[in-house]
Amino acid sequence: MSDSTTSAYRIQHLSGVENYSTWKIKMLDILTDMGLEDYTLGAITRPNDATAAADWSKKDRQTLSAIRLRVGDEPLVYISDASSAESAWSTLSDMYQPKGAIGIIQVRRKLFRTQCQEGEDINEHIRTMTRYRKELAALNSKISDDEFSITLLTSLPDSWDSFIQGVDTSSLSNSTALIARILEQARRKIAKPSSDDIALPANRFKGKSGKSSPPSPNSTCHGCGRPGHFISDCYDTAAGKTYTEQQKKENHRRYMRNKTRPNKSHRAHLAQEEDQPTETDYAFMGQDSGYNNLPPDTWLIDSACTKHIVRNKSLFSTYSETPGHSVKGFGQTPAVGQGTAAIATHSGKHAFNIALRNALHVPDAPFNLISQTHYQYSLPAPPRVK
Repeated sequence: MSDSTTSAYRIQHLSGVENYSTWKIKMLDILTDMGLEDYTLGAITRPNDATAAADWSKKDRQTLSAIRLRVGDEPLVYISDASSAESAWSTLSDMYQPKGAIGIIQVRRKLFRTQCQEGEDINEHIRTMTRYRKELAALNSKISDDEFSITLLTSLPDSWDSFIQGVDTSSLSNSTALIARILEQARRKIAKPSSDDIALPANRFKGKSGKSSPPSPNSTCHGCGRPGHFISDCYDTAAGKTYTEQQKKENHRRYMRNKTRPNKSHRAHLAQEEDQPTETDYAFMGQDSGYNNLPPDTWLIDSACTKHIVRNKSLFSTYSETPGHSVKGFGQTPAVGQGTAAIATHSGKHAFNIALRNALHVPDAPFNLISQTHYQYSLPAPPRVK
């Protein structure tokens, strides 16, 4: 075999059972391109004619050499004295190809137990999961697109929960498209906070000296369906979250319903928890005419608030009901639950996922409030409540 032929097909050498499935696919592709795959599979037998037999022996030997040159030193021991390409191929298959129920179980264990840790290469993780799926297919144990999609999403780090929430169940039937979305999200290099409590950069509109102006209150975001901002300023879109048309309509309906509630008077309010008489939380919220034009889903930092206040239940990743709990200051407003709320925001071109622990679910609150004492002030902050 010429040096040019050898160098034209460079693949990782067979090392053992751990890379046999991948090596086998690549090796067959090489032999197919060389027109020699039939000698490997035994599809061409040695002819009786002397001239034809000599040509057969030459090509069979060429096939055997192509295989041996791409096998590591340890596996080479088992085929060093092989008399034909078919014999060498069968020996390697017997040695390294998983067979029977135990082979299927072993590969399935690897597939379902594989987890991508925070900071690991998403691309490499997906390649590993796909390789296990191909190995199962070779064992006649195929994984459907729906099952593989769910397994893949389950294996992603916790910081991907906001992205996963935006995946519609109808898209699970196309694992290739889902992988493309995951890879695109990985390319955006979403920051993974080292702490649950980090600063929340608010959506800011440039003033007179800036380059843009606030959207009209009647403007509707094409990403989430809520009025009051553009898709370029949408926190959910920046975090990769998507909505169906029906979900956009529901977001718009909920927004308009909340907007029709009467505004509170323009004075400072005292928000106080009443379910625990011995332990009271406060939130001083000063409202003026400047806040009247803000949508109800706006996030504000309260310098005196001792607990986060969240309006939307769907933002909670953990949740427990709190019957009888109420908050003063927004009227006698019930706090119907408490837990960890996962929210998405961005600073410039960088998107962030933020977890707010021990947040109160107050659906009738005029805005979402973030307790300044419960997160580290490390990024440009949103407008503070004065």
